[in-house]
Amino acid sequence: MNEWIMLLRVLGAVAAGTAIGMERELRYKEAGVRTHALICSGAAIFVLISQFGFTGNYDASRVASTIVSGIGFLGAGMILHKHVHIQGLTTAAGMWATAAIGMAMGTGMYILAVGGTLMVLFVQLIMFVEWKIFRSKNWRTYRVVYTVSDNNYNQLAQVLAIRKTIRSTISRDADGNLTCSALIKADAALNCVQASDIMLQHPYIHSIELAEDNVLS
Repeated sequence: MNEWIMLLRVLGAVAAGTAIGMERELRYKEAGVRTHALICSGAAIFVLISQFGFTGNYDASRVASTIVSGIGFLGAGMILHKHVHIQGLTTAAGMWATAAIGMAMGTGMYILAVGGTLMVLFVQLIMFVEWKIFRSKNWRTYRVVYTVSDNNYNQLAQVLAIRKTIRSTISRDADGNLTCSALIKADAALNCVQASDIMLQHPYIHSIELAEDNVLS
């Protein structure tokens, strides 16, 4: 095969990886455009080398299986355990799928590669929306400020029945204590009196605010 055609396949892989990486970049994930573009193009290059880079009897599928296991190491590096939550699984799975798309592009399976890219973007973009049928109708979004310590978050998770931490920032107050401001989804449906009682019982919680309208009714 002409090497210019091979290069076009690699460029196609770069385009596919860039499209997937842009979605991750817009969500402020650690693995963004460059990571996904490199994974996709690298997988395509490896597949092309396995097909056309050697002469004689050889098994081209060995390179493909090595790519799959190699991406597993990259994906494992993206997965973080934070408090009682695990983050990075979706990004790691996306990197794995991106490598598969690169392999498809490298072997000339263009329809599969383009279709796979669109499907990954569909999963990442459309299915990111929290459709009501897939979530508890009792979920509320709260902004909670609390003092950081070894067990405070676990207690907070139990008190509010936290389902998911959307975003959190940590800062140091005037006394030198670490304070976390977290946007969380929880099952607890609180009014002002209930929120006040929780803060009285748990002094490390400084504020609980309903995020939708900033009012606890």
